[in-house]
Amino acid sequence: MQKSVKRFIGTALVLVSGIILAGCGKSATKVQQTATIMEQADISSLDSSQITDVGALETVNNSQEGLYRMKNSTTVIPGLATAIVKPTNGQTVYTFKLRKNLKWSNGDALTANDFVYSWRRAVNPTSKAANAYMFLPIKNAKQIENGKLPVSKLGVQAVNKTTLKVTLAQATPYFKYLVAAVPFLPLNQKVVEKYGSSYGTSAAKTVFDGPFTIQNWTTSSANWTLKKNPNYWDKKIG
Repeated sequence: MQKSVKRFIGTALVLVSGIILAGCGKSATKVQQTATIMEQADISSLDSSQITDVGALETVNNSQEGLYRMKNSTTVIPGLATAIVKPTNGQTVYTFKLRKNLKWSNGDALTANDFVYSWRRAVNPTSKAANAYMFLPIKNAKQIENGKLPVSKLGVQAVNKTTLKVTLAQATPYFKYLVAAVPFLPLNQKVVEKYGSSYGTSAAKTVFDGPFTIQNWTTSSANWTLKKNPNYWDKKIG
């Protein structure tokens, strides 16, 4: 079943805004910007470690952000990271610097540890993450997924609140594309642990760090709303 999505910004909105503002000078009044879009499929979950369906991927890409994001099908650009990282130590070590004063939609600080927690959770066999295999390039991920090492041995470290160090098992040129993928999004540990297995089963049981927040969605919803996130680091783009 297709779902009607009411968004406050997007490709359609950009077109609408251009029409509204064309020929307007300083006297132009601010107009509420909305667009209603039909999604291709239902949303199964908002938990980034469990998403496999197109509908959820598209919606989560609008409401969450990772270290990088895709500019187009072949180009990555910085997201929460300040720049595209050049790996060191034989192309196996990536040191990401996060933007300052990042926040979740609930006001919590977003730090490097949110990535450590998220990635460890994804490779933990007990989580049964749908895309755990995508983390295999990271040091010790294979052994952890096979139950031979604890998650603390994953090659990811929060050096400080704004510095994330990732060590790969071997040089992986396509790692920058993985970092831009949904399974590599950060997670707010406090919120995930609060809701447990219910995390991501409704908009109310999820927090967001991207351009929009999701409202009025549950697994039985036919409609949901994406609203501009006032805590997004680049909120002025809207």
